[in-house]
Amino acid sequence: MFENATKIQKKKLFGSFAATALLGIIVTLTLVMYLNFTLGWFSNNRNVTGSGMGVRIESIDAEADYTVYIYNAKEQRVEYTGDSYPTDDPEIGDFKMQVHDVIFKSRNRYTPAVVRIHLSNIKEEYRGGGTLNITLTRDTSKAAYDYDESTETQMLNEYSTSVLRFTLARDSSWYSSNAKTLYFNLDAALYNNILAGIYTGVKSDVFTEVTGTGAGTEITKAESIVLSLAYTASDVVNGEMDAYLYITYDQELVDKFEQSSGIDTTGTTVGKISTMADDIDEIVVSFSAQS
Repeated sequence: MFENATKIQKKKLFGSFAATALLGIIVTLTLVMYLNFTLGWFSNNRNVTGSGMGVRIESIDAEADYTVYIYNAKEQRVEYTGDSYPTDDPEIGDFKMQVHDVIFKSRNRYTPAVVRIHLSNIKEEYRGGGTLNITLTRDTSKAAYDYDESTETQMLNEYSTSVLRFTLARDSSWYSSNAKTLYFNLDAALYNNILAGIYTGVKSDVFTEVTGTGAGTEITKAESIVLSLAYTASDVVNGEMDAYLYITYDQELVDKFEQSSGIDTTGTTVGKISTMADDIDEIVVSFSAQS
């Protein structure tokens, strides 16, 4: 797909979310990401001779460390990788995105999760500028949608790609060693634009497209999405560069999921639960050399 693109590593995402009617509908999302060099389905070896899940023969053109940040609205603090895991490696375990409330939408202000991707030891050939690419792949063994035979209607199924939006962004001024400052720097720069569908200076995409209504509903899910951002030599300092993956609920898709699932947000029914299973298979970070 990308000429001269070399994979850095591939990553696993596991997700679930539940929609529960409790004074309204609440959508929660849990992700488990394996993003360090010693854990997960990949290898950091320059020459890989083995085989198995996530192992490929490839060279490493940069090293990548990952940190996830979420805002705990209840405790009014930013939680991040290393906050709960007493290790030196950027190990990302279970974390929960803040709930998405489809009734009281003002509560959704700080639902986004931020993944900081710190690239270091970037090869000389990529330090003069080029394109950073992040490819997210869906597990295509899982159905793209459900089908109601009685009404001959396609419906959004209970998988994470039915509701998530992924945005790749970068700005060197966002970084801070203070987790709360970093999170709010990035969130303040992106949130309103993403909510409004303005993607200037970033690359944002979803897996799912829904057209039509009722029996005329057509659902399409991509096998993968590619988020690409150009960078220049000035963005690489001492062979290092930061990028950020901003993970949000896509409001249009959440609305479509409610409709598909028959969730009535106008009533006060308690106990309606839908569980969204994981169908994100991997993340691959790669470079395209400057032409």
